[in-house]
Amino acid sequence: MKHSEGRPSGLSRISRPARVKLVVMVVALAGLMVASPLLAGFGKTIQEAPLISTSLTASPRMTGPFPSSGVAPHYPVKFTESGLASGTSWWVTLNGTLRNSTSASITFSEPNGTYPYRIGTTSGGILKSPNATGTVRVAGAPNTVVVPSIGVGSTPYAIAYDASNGYLYVVNEVSDNVTVIDGTNNSVVVPSIGVGSQPFAIAYDASNGHLYVPNTGSDNVTVIDGTNNSVVVPSIGVGDFPDAITYDASNSYLYVANDYTDNVTVIDGANNSVVMPSIGVGSVPEAIAYDPSNGYLYVANSGSNNVTVIDGANNTVVVPSIRVGHLPEAIAYDPSNGYLYVVNTGSGNVTVIDGASNTVVVPSIGVGFEPFAIACDPLNGYLYVANYGSGNVTVIDGVSNSVVVPSIGGDPTPSGIAYDPLNGYVYVGGGGANNVTAINGNGIVSTLWGPAYSVTFTESGLASGTRWSVTLNGTLHNSTTASITFSEPNGTYPYRIGTTSGGILRSPNATGTVRVAGAPNTVVVPSIGVGSGPTGIAYDAMNGYLYAANSGSGNVTVIDGASNSVVVPSIGVGSGPTGIAYDATNGYLYVANYASGNVTVINGASNSVVVPSIGAGSYPAAVAYDPTNGYLYVANSGSDNVTAIDGASNTVAVPSIGVGFNPRAIAYDPTSGYLYVVNTGSGNLTAISANGFVSTVWSPMYSVTFTESDLAYGTPWSVTLNGTLRNSANASIAFTELNGTYNYSVNSPGWQPSPTTGSVKVSGANPAAVSIQFTQVTYTVTFTESGLPLTPGPEWNVTLNGVTHSSSTSTVTFTEPDGTYNYSVNSPGWQPSPTTGSVEVSGANPTALSIQFIEVTYTVAFTESGLPSTTGPEWNVTLNGVTHSSSTSMITFEEPNGTYRYSVESISGYTVTPAAGNLTVHGTPVSQALVFSATSGGGSSSGFLGLPGNTGYYLLGGIVAVVLVGVAVMLILRVRHR
Repeated sequence: MKHSEGRPSGLSRISRPARVKLVVMVVALAGLMVASPLLAGFGKTIQEAPLISTSLTASPRMTGPFPSSGVAPHYPVKFTESGLASGTSWWVTLNGTLRNSTSASITFSEPNGTYPYRIGTTSGGILKSPNATGTVRVAGAPNTVVVPSIGVGSTPYAIAYDASNGYLYVVNEVSDNVTVIDGTNNSVVVPSIGVGSQPFAIAYDASNGHLYVPNTGSDNVTVIDGTNNSVVVPSIGVGDFPDAITYDASNSYLYVANDYTDNVTVIDGANNSVVMPSIGVGSVPEAIAYDPSNGYLYVANSGSNNVTVIDGANNTVVVPSIRVGHLPEAIAYDPSNGYLYVVNTGSGNVTVIDGASNTVVVPSIGVGFEPFAIACDPLNGYLYVANYGSGNVTVIDGVSNSVVVPSIGGDPTPSGIAYDPLNGYVYVGGGGANNVTAINGNGIVSTLWGPAYSVTFTESGLASGTRWSVTLNGTLHNSTTASITFSEPNGTYPYRIGTTSGGILRSPNATGTVRVAGAPNTVVVPSIGVGSGPTGIAYDAMNGYLYAANSGSGNVTVIDGASNSVVVPSIGVGSGPTGIAYDATNGYLYVANYASGNVTVINGASNSVVVPSIGAGSYPAAVAYDPTNGYLYVANSGSDNVTAIDGASNTVAVPSIGVGFNPRAIAYDPTSGYLYVVNTGSGNLTAISANGFVSTVWSPMYSVTFTESDLAYGTPWSVTLNGTLRNSANASIAFTELNGTYNYSVNSPGWQPSPTTGSVKVSGANPAAVSIQFTQVTYTVTFTESGLPLTPGPEWNVTLNGVTHSSSTSTVTFTEPDGTYNYSVNSPGWQPSPTTGSVEVSGANPTALSIQFIEVTYTVAFTESGLPSTTGPEWNVTLNGVTHSSSTSMITFEEPNGTYRYSVESISGYTVTPAAGNLTVHGTPVSQALVFSATSGGGSSSGFLGLPGNTGYYLLGGIVAVVLVGVAVMLILRVRHR
């Protein structure tokens, strides 16, 4: 197996810091054996989430004690510059005070606080970084320890900053937990969040606010939610001994370096799942950093002493190896200059890589002994390197890539380091002291200036005194003289040319771009090695390459104009190539071979020979291309003539056009359409008219047919193929195209095509066909009711567009395409509002309608007969628990549909039929007849004393009884008086 030797597996592991310590000691002691295992561990550099260099908003923290006078102490605020020409005057305004200088630094003295600044120069340079305006924070003397100790867990080795809450997360390897520190008051807010075994690194994901902790002992990653400081994912399996991690803001992926398996695992932060288990890198990857300027990941491999570059866009290796120092253990990205800083633990230095070219720009910057971690402060452009072996921190200026502070003490074994942009402090974790130290980086601003070069526009043809103007890169200059000049740094800038009156611009175009690459008319690249005896050169506009014809070595060298480097050292051609020209029609290069009397054709797309030999005259010395007819004109110095080659067919079109003696050079004039031949022997020029020749090149076209299915008849749809849009209401859309592969897109409003986009290959006479299947796009239409009894309530239904849906819940849902549809609502026994209407469906926004129900009631009438017709007795009926009374012949109720119990109260002297029963209400009024009948001895006559029935007799008996009682009482009273 790959790791069978030299790496622990199975029952025991040696931690990475211990392994590094062991290697360093072996190198230092020249092979002496280590007597006992090294228990003191090393730290880990963590590439933090992209650092933010913005105006700080934290409240100033005042330091004391103050002098007895009550005046707050002042501290230096130093602005340093690089890049300006010697003696150039520049200035800084800080907190309203202006100072200028021609030296490299400007210093102020301010109390603690946050102050605005502005940087400028009178001439001679463009400020590349930082911004010309910003703020600087003063919080004590710069580059000093401001917080000596914040207690954390056992053996802290890594620190990360969470931008969402301003907290620092410290990884404690031996205690298997994470401690959370509040950067605003430098106090512990969460002493311990348990993670996996031997946590060794940490990274912050800005997209979800999570912290990701690789655990080297358990081969997994634990995810912590920074909003509540709790574990949300205990374990995401990765490779063997994961000990480094970084976050890629462009895709929200986390990249984990696995020490023992020599690979990188990719985790998707959106769902916390592994999207790529393994990307092979160098030996023993120990650190990883993300470069947001190019989207690349940089992996430091301590076993192979190099850096591997991964493209985050496709998770592939783009640069397998960039050589650095010995035992690279940490890496950090500096956003101010785009450089990567690699900490080499074994060689005690830092290597600087330019992320733009992936090349080493500074091989070695000496720091302390056994440097082990690094962090960048973007406010001052400084890099802070934690030196585990020498127990200090070294400060590097990223502008000059030199050491500005050799040593800041504080922790005896610094191993983890992170920058807090809120307070400008650099936090250092100590592996042996179990605490965190804070270093003040405030009060320093490094400025980087780039040279500016002149850009001159000159005019001819305007009447004297006519005003004209040029806008370059957003800046407008105008003049009545012949030239307008700007000053710009290197780059490519858009321009616009205009005039108020008096002229029509013939050339160039009124708008375009101009490239600035150093001072004009000066040497910018002194030497690019090519073949022997280079005598001709041509530019290929399709790939940006330069082709040099080497007459001595009989070949062509290809140079990349973007990087001024050789990409193809040699393409073999004929003997003694001296002239070369580029044909923009076919992308070919035509090489005139002086000694072999022919022309070789090279394909610029593949940099290979496509036609080894086209016969020309004797000793062809030069060649030129005429774009109007597609011909190549070869000047033959030995036969005193010019041969014309048709570039469309690569055959000779005109064998000989006689010119002067010993023609050695030829050029095409696009204004006149003439070819000008330099006749060296006769000392003159010959002009050849190529007008009247039109070389046409035709290529066969082939059909490409798109056929749809499932689209409603007559529905319009469209296809865009290779930039051409075509519409149809029929089943097919046809194009004709040359051989090639073309992108297409399909559309029909209200319908979803499958596929929507794609590519189609046209190859020869076989027609290309693409089938498109459409599905009508529908959207949700929801009816929501209120007023019906709670679920399960009565069933209600909605009919929409002729389709009826029913429900006993509060909603009825349809899916419909765009359009306007009628609806009706119904529920037996209930009245909806509205009952009918129309609804418009338009796009993805859900359509919602509210329906209010009111219960419908019907009249239930009880009609009596048999009681006296006038001033009859009162009678009553109880229905569904409710009693109504009346002295008329009718009692009514209002009830919804249902079956109800009723009863009729009896009246003295009468019986009623029916006295009780059930009634059913079902959508219509209900009537119930009641018949009262007089009982025996009673009846409907007035009776005794005019009262009905026996009522008169009862009343008379009562009166008699009362009189008898009264007489008895009076007799008793008389007896007592006697």
